[in-house]
Amino acid sequence: MSLSSNNLNTTTAESKSIAATTINPEIIISSKSSELSTTMRPIMGPVSYFKTKRGGINLCMNGFSYQKFKEMKSGIKWWCCESRNKSVKCRIFLYTSCNQGDDHHPQYDFKKVIGDHNRQPDKDKLIIQKFKSDLKQMTQSPTVPPSIATYNELAATMKLGKSEMAQLPSFNSIRMSLWRAHNRNMPQLPNDINFPIPIEFSTTTDDEPFILLDHSYAKQKKRILMFSSEKQFKVMCESSSLYMDGTFAITPRLFKQTYIIQAHDIESKKVLPVAWILLNDKKGATYRILFKQIISLAKTRGYEFSTSNIMSDYESGIISTLKELFPQIKHDGCFFHYLQKIVKRMKKYGLWMHYLNDSNLYEWIKRMMAIPMLPVTKMEEAFQLIEKEKKTDRKLKQFIPQLNKMLFYYKKQWLAPGMIEMVCVYNKSKRTNNYSETYNKTLKSIMPRRKPSIWQFSRVLKMEETGFRIKMAQGGTGNSSVKLIKGSNVIASEQITEQINEINHQLIKKKIDLSSALNKLRECVGTKY
Repeated sequence: MSLSSNNLNTTTAESKSIAATTINPEIIISSKSSELSTTMRPIMGPVSYFKTKRGGINLCMNGFSYQKFKEMKSGIKWWCCESRNKSVKCRIFLYTSCNQGDDHHPQYDFKKVIGDHNRQPDKDKLIIQKFKSDLKQMTQSPTVPPSIATYNELAATMKLGKSEMAQLPSFNSIRMSLWRAHNRNMPQLPNDINFPIPIEFSTTTDDEPFILLDHSYAKQKKRILMFSSEKQFKVMCESSSLYMDGTFAITPRLFKQTYIIQAHDIESKKVLPVAWILLNDKKGATYRILFKQIISLAKTRGYEFSTSNIMSDYESGIISTLKELFPQIKHDGCFFHYLQKIVKRMKKYGLWMHYLNDSNLYEWIKRMMAIPMLPVTKMEEAFQLIEKEKKTDRKLKQFIPQLNKMLFYYKKQWLAPGMIEMVCVYNKSKRTNNYSETYNKTLKSIMPRRKPSIWQFSRVLKMEETGFRIKMAQGGTGNSSVKLIKGSNVIASEQITEQINEINHQLIKKKIDLSSALNKLRECVGTKY
């Protein structure tokens, strides 16, 4: 469950609470105080208010604002503060009860008004002041970071008219002041990797431990932080399939990357995030420390890793670590990341633009890209066929120097022992790590900003953990109203898998030769590449 829905609910609740009492649009001015007190017809009960820049309280009624004048035993006396010029000072006082609420959400009940206004009310100005005040008050909450969604939600809750909306300050013009107000209620941003973490950022929304691993190493210069609840960690240990990937855009300062682990939960039949891990680098030594710590955590809780399959990208550090610590686990690579690396290498060798514009080179590269769709036993033979075509096809002659580099890279990188099994997607239910790619994009979209603070980062993850518990509860109860719906991408992927299997079936049965199989498989690579 993504944070966006949680944030919206929080924002809606706060905005409705803040804007519960609206400004009375009915205005009747009288020249006599006795008539004024009866004809203004103010709202009985709580009086609407807004906070000033300095944190003071101003009441607002019938298009006028009032400052506190005097506190009495029976209540509070307020004076109309529309003008500070003594010669034209408004001689009207508003009487209310004492504060019936608290400092964050005050409540003043109306009693009476005495005196006359000497000017026309400015209802629009007052509404704008209240909007700015309420927006700042909402975003001061650690759980509601400033966003255009919060801005729009408050405008909708206050039911502003077209003329009032036209006078609102733009979100960008007040964004920095909102962030300053928001950050005042957050802990100071750390400058050292060994910063303390307040309990509100290290526990879940139901007050359970949320940082299961906090490990410093390299003479206290590096640190590993793993955000995961006890339930999430248990699911990770018991899952048959794990999906791993690193991302950089959402990583707080002082850390290099956020490594995310998702698990296929047997009970709910869903792939869910189970750990968000902050790391200082991408080195193999760091991954070894991380997974040794995870193994130790599992043992202290009586868990055993029952994972039989892990899918990740082709980062050398994670490959060597998993091979060393989990030799019995099948480690699959992501076909999408494989294609990305092929494209990156083409660009390095100056082939990319030729690939896009030369049909002969395009078809040759596509056939090479399709090699992992064959059985492992056929991949080396297919590579030799591609290599032979490079020598015999005159239309490729102009690219020979670059293609030689490409073939050398391909054989060394993708056909090496251990790697050839990892990159092969034949007869595998999953070819790409779409779960990680999709979730990374979702998490990026719900973070309040690129490179969030560690406190903002923690707040978002707490909401994500809440979403995890909701999905687990929905799956565990067999709720028939919660249905898994296959998206168009999933359906298309299943169709491609069927095509790959059918082509290989024809190859194995010798109904087609290897060259024909590559021609057909290249159509399964996808139009993006």
